[in-house]
Amino acid sequence: MSSLRDKMAAKKDAIAASKAGGVKTYKFKVGKTLIRILPDRLDPVNGEPWRDYGQHFIKDENDNLFAVIGDKSLVTGGAETCPVREALLAAAKGAPQELRDHIFKKVIAKLNHISNVAVLGRVGKDNKLVQDPDAPSDTPVLVSWSPNQLSELIDIFTMYMDNGEEPFDLAGGVTIMVTREGTGQNDTKYTYNAYPRKFPVKPEVMEKAYDLDAWIAATFKEGAARALEGIAKITGSIAGPVGAAAAALTAPPSGAANASLAKPAEKPALVSTVVDDEIDLGVDEAVLVEEAEYAEVVVEAETPAATAPAAAETVTLSESDVEALLSDL
Repeated sequence: MSSLRDKMAAKKDAIAASKAGGVKTYKFKVGKTLIRILPDRLDPVNGEPWRDYGQHFIKDENDNLFAVIGDKSLVTGGAETCPVREALLAAAKGAPQELRDHIFKKVIAKLNHISNVAVLGRVGKDNKLVQDPDAPSDTPVLVSWSPNQLSELIDIFTMYMDNGEEPFDLAGGVTIMVTREGTGQNDTKYTYNAYPRKFPVKPEVMEKAYDLDAWIAATFKEGAARALEGIAKITGSIAGPVGAAAAALTAPPSGAANASLAKPAEKPALVSTVVDDEIDLGVDEAVLVEEAEYAEVVVEAETPAATAPAAAETVTLSESDVEALLSDL
């Protein structure tokens, strides 16, 4: 029988999951933004400040979205298989080239990494630091990094650690300048530089940090019937070994630990830490101020993670329909 303490712990986990579920990741705007990557909530000294994750976006070639569901194999570093991934790979084997391209480019999950970030501000006119109205400096946001992006950041952090510094220390950690160029899917480019000035983060900011494990667990909440229906619609049949039970599609991976990011055998060239000469943020100029001209949202190509499922375009299956689909597995 569960103790009251266990029940309270379970309730706290449920609250954290509710808070994290559905939170969209922050998108850097065109220009230069200063950030601090925040340390792990539970182990700020030795814990990794990011987690591995991936999501399948089950949608047809007209971008009608039927389901979004996490990939167990990416979250667990391959310790668990993902029935949805297996089904999609099996469907792609015998599919026409156009459908294969669609599955691999737009549907099947890709490895990404999520972290809590404090957005210090954007470098605005006269090189002043201007607060981003979409991300107040005292409120963390979630940022998703590709493996290449995170690898570049790790090189910067490692260089500071080799010099005896703690890159995620709230008082004296490393400030990163993110420079974004372009807005389209094919012309957007990000570069990362260590900024020489320190920007301390108040401890109260960490109290608002998201539970990364709860956020990832929320990616498995889509219903099995919805995922099966979507795969059937884009492939014409339920292809591949989807799993022994529908629950396997939505149950979060076992264990709380995520696999550590594997570093490449050959270390890539370090990202330059030299900051452009025209960026000179003095103490007085670094005061965060809001300016109306920076309140507009830059139009940019959204990633699938920022797209809500188009429920109106989904055909709802009855229980008997779902049972019929599962019986064919």
